[in-house]
Amino acid sequence: RKRKVTKRSNNSGDQKLNNVLKRLNANAIPQVDEINMFRADGSVLHFQQPQLKASIQSNTFVINGLGEDKGLQELLPGIINQLGPEMMNNLRALAESQGFAGE
Repeated sequence: RKRKVTKRSNNSGDQKLNNVLKRLNANAIPQVDEINMFRADGSVLHFQQPQLKASIQSNTFVINGLGEDKGLQELLPGIINQLGPEMMNNLRALAESQGFAGE
């Protein structure tokens, strides 16, 4: 006797996540070119053309895309306006280690 085998897809986790996002009223934010997440060690988690969903009232943000670990110097000078005060200190230290003279 033959048994009928049904194949299950592996996207049940995606469905659960989408259901939770619907409950939170998360909306897609269009036209996001890149997202940079700065780490304490000076590296950057860089997303190019990600899909971003946000629920402001729940303080929840979901980034969907391929993230790449990059060094701070790889993304310069395009991210200088995104740097906070502590990352500017890392940038100064990086410039001194490379032999660039400061003010």
